[in-house]
Amino acid sequence: MNNASVQATDSRFSLDSLLLMFADENDEDNNIFVSEIGIWDRALSSVEVQNLGGFGHLLPTTAGTQLMLVPYLQTPSTNSIYVCWHDTLSNLTSVEYGNTSALGQVTIGTNEIISSEYRWHTVKLTGLQPNTEYFYKAVSGSGSSLVYNFRTLPDSNYTGKIRFLLYSDTHNNDTTMAVKVIKQSKLIAQQLYGNDIHNHINLILHSGDLVVSGSTITQWTDQYFAPLSNLSPYLPTMTVAGNHEIEHQNYYKYMKYDDVNGLPAANERFWSLKLQTLYLLV
Repeated sequence: MNNASVQATDSRFSLDSLLLMFADENDEDNNIFVSEIGIWDRALSSVEVQNLGGFGHLLPTTAGTQLMLVPYLQTPSTNSIYVCWHDTLSNLTSVEYGNTSALGQVTIGTNEIISSEYRWHTVKLTGLQPNTEYFYKAVSGSGSSLVYNFRTLPDSNYTGKIRFLLYSDTHNNDTTMAVKVIKQSKLIAQQLYGNDIHNHINLILHSGDLVVSGSTITQWTDQYFAPLSNLSPYLPTMTVAGNHEIEHQNYYKYMKYDDVNGLPAANERFWSLKLQTLYLLV
């Protein structure tokens, strides 16, 4: 407010004495869902505020609402990658991509109904170069996503480091675990590597129990895709089904592992992914 005045440091809002969060003296407020609280000793710039991101997961009162046009990368290789996302509309499924932010190339994909209005769009980008940075955006019926970056996996001539994040049992009936995943994701994405994270970490591995119950479609967004949304547009994720996924078809609709080396007759229940780095002795 333009007419606001600065209070003295010994006022009721001073951090030197007492900090009040969501103070309510007569219980007229409804439930308040808090994802994260941060305190700075200076004013943040507009860029810093933008980089804070959003809430990161859906409110319980709106459970079932999809994360629209937020890419989820998976099944990476030295020359290909899958780009997937939610959209309620079926018309148009494509990814525009290139080696610069000007993009310039387009690949058309497919989409399928997961359950009711949950529609999963999938585009496989092929003919890519190993260990190369790409810019891309997802395009579907509701519009287009922001422009994101990813890096393809290195080939056998690579002599650098291979880094990956390992997650497990991130499911929970409340938001406790989701908030932990969000905080860790933000720590990695913002404080360690910033917008350059895809050039420092190769992929994410998740050892199972992504959701409480694989048959409950709303949990996939609330408990898995939303908490990872700070990282999923930049880092490809590979998962295995835990006992909580209960071998439900939702898992196998979301995960695109058909062309990953494994046992063909197992219908994606097994897969293998090989990354290697060439160490030179001098």
